[in-house]
Amino acid sequence: MTGPVDWAALKAEYVVGSMSLSDLARKYGIKPATVGKRAERGGWTAERRELSESVAAEAASRVVQTRASAITALNERDLAMAMALRAKAAKRLGRVTNDPATPDANLKALTAIASIAEAAQRMARLALGLPTTNTGLGRMGGHFEADPDAPPAMTFADLYAAQGGSEHDPNH
Repeated sequence: MTGPVDWAALKAEYVVGSMSLSDLARKYGIKPATVGKRAERGGWTAERRELSESVAAEAASRVVQTRASAITALNERDLAMAMALRAKAAKRLGRVTNDPATPDANLKALTAIASIAEAAQRMARLALGLPTTNTGLGRMGGHFEADPDAPPAMTFADLYAAQGGSEHDPNH
């Protein structure tokens, strides 16, 4: 080695870098034992570990923040889409005819509208971070029944009656 050792530079290179103490000793032309003793007295290894943990924690925090922002944006788009689906289902419900000559067509249209409404509700609940199991609608026996904790759901007859058909028999 020629000249004095720049211990501050050597320490900085060790703490923020990836070189071992023995590699740095060779690079600076110093005995490895001398560098090891200096590092031990100065707490360089603990400082390196703390810096590494701090950098890792900051990186993890940024990843979480980036993912949270992406999830928020996705949920906002999904919620908007769910609301648009609900609006389209409501508009379509208003166009269902009550022609007694076409009860099967009415039933198919109402079934399709109910499926759209259910999908929109599930999408909105997911976007809001809510469980989808309590949507208030569940297919059972050809009509929709409420879950125990949900408000009463409408049957096809109720939907048909809301459109001006017979309350008790959607075929008449």
